[in-house]
Amino acid sequence: MLVVLISPHGSIIAYGLRLLSSCLGKAGHRVRMIFLPFPEEIEPIPGRQERLRYPQRLLDEIVALCRGAGLIGITSSTLQAPRVALLSDYLRERLSIPVVLGGIDPTINPEGTLAHGDFVCVGEGEKTIVELAEALEKGGAVSSIGNLVYRDSEGKPVHNPLNPLVENLDALPYPDYRIEEHFLLHQGRVVPMTEPLALWHLTDGYTFGNGSAYHIWATRGCPHRCAYCGNSVYHGLYPSWGRVRRMSPERIVAEVEAMRRLMPFVSEVAFMDDTFFSASDLEIESFASCYKERVDLPFFACTSPTTLTERKLKALVEAGLKYVWMGIQSGSPRVQAIYRRNNRPEQIVKAAALLSQAVPRIRPPVFDIIMDPFFQNPEDQRLTLRLLAELPRPFQLALYSMTLFPGTEITGRALAEGRVEKADIDPEKSLVRLERNSYRVLLWLLGRGLPKVFTGLLTRPLVFRFLRSGIFNPLWGSLGALLDRKEGKQLLSWTWAHRVRVMKRFYPSFPTEDLSVPHLGGKRR
Repeated sequence: MLVVLISPHGSIIAYGLRLLSSCLGKAGHRVRMIFLPFPEEIEPIPGRQERLRYPQRLLDEIVALCRGAGLIGITSSTLQAPRVALLSDYLRERLSIPVVLGGIDPTINPEGTLAHGDFVCVGEGEKTIVELAEALEKGGAVSSIGNLVYRDSEGKPVHNPLNPLVENLDALPYPDYRIEEHFLLHQGRVVPMTEPLALWHLTDGYTFGNGSAYHIWATRGCPHRCAYCGNSVYHGLYPSWGRVRRMSPERIVAEVEAMRRLMPFVSEVAFMDDTFFSASDLEIESFASCYKERVDLPFFACTSPTTLTERKLKALVEAGLKYVWMGIQSGSPRVQAIYRRNNRPEQIVKAAALLSQAVPRIRPPVFDIIMDPFFQNPEDQRLTLRLLAELPRPFQLALYSMTLFPGTEITGRALAEGRVEKADIDPEKSLVRLERNSYRVLLWLLGRGLPKVFTGLLTRPLVFRFLRSGIFNPLWGSLGALLDRKEGKQLLSWTWAHRVRVMKRFYPSFPTEDLSVPHLGGKRR
């Protein structure tokens, strides 16, 4: 049976959907994949307000590619849910083909999602998608398929029991990165995937060399219960979600080796796991030894103040670690408790010092900060600035606003405390729609090496309160608008220039001169 899998994500990586494709192929099904990337979503422009939607001519192209299928699967996060609903409705109106929706947003809101599909997959989908395809192909019942939500003969939602979590990640197939039967949105049209197009779209901000990074998720589960994160939803579904399941070092290395043979342009590896460093010192050392011996490529990884140790960092740097992100979010213990981050200031300082000692063997670390005022008062912001001033230079800051995702603890608290109305929660809110205030400007200056003597002065209580007074609002508003324009232009121009440079190395005849920043599926100069 032909199964069409559609990814609306800003990037064509779509690791989870590619795994589903491999599982279906292994079970004997033919799979066609359609990638609909809006780069503005994965590389958002600060201050962007417009909503991303598919024009009708694009929807008609997708319909044509789905004809003859026995099942259509669409993955969705909360940010893409509105346009996925429109896409699914369009397909169901024009084709008599069942549609199954899966991903974090359908998992959070299965019955709401079911209004736009025939089936919803809750949680992990590798077993579910194969069993659903087989049931539809053979005319079998779906009542025994775990993780599936559907309507009974009376139109009432039925929630089948959850499957056990996948325990042996080594047994999963490699994600499907072949180009046959793969299509993607490129410059406003859905076109067949080619090797040059794959390289163009896979080269992103995690690439720091002369090629493309291979993105891999080597773990599942999360020991943290951050109040704003979608992982908190999975903690509610699965009592054992806090136990991190890992691929073995041999399995990780074998996958990277296989992907390098398939995609010779892979020159770095990006470990996208939030909890990559949560393994023990011995586990990290075992991985580092295996990776260094058989792969020996520079790589990216995320850490946290509570999971970073000197032994882990030393082993990973020796193996090729070059780029590290660490979530700080706030320097206020009060806000840390609300976020359930539980990072004490001394832990943050210690972890930052370890990373600083690894420079220049690694690039200056990047620290994540949630900067907008949900649950933060001016004193919390001042404490964050003071903490950052204590951290050894150099470092970079990645600034985010708090996006209230449905189903998370932080969203429930914001609603209960009247900080936001339900009607005002916008899942498409840009993660970098930052406020234009003194805090934003001072964070920007700190991330660019503002001398400590000025930091100490500007974060004194009286001075900080004075800077926040209304007389300076026009100044902060103007500077914030300037930063929106500057950072958006800088981010997109850097990414495009880097992609052009990589393309000229691997595919010099690829017509990069005709490419520009995609905007709502088209071109914008």
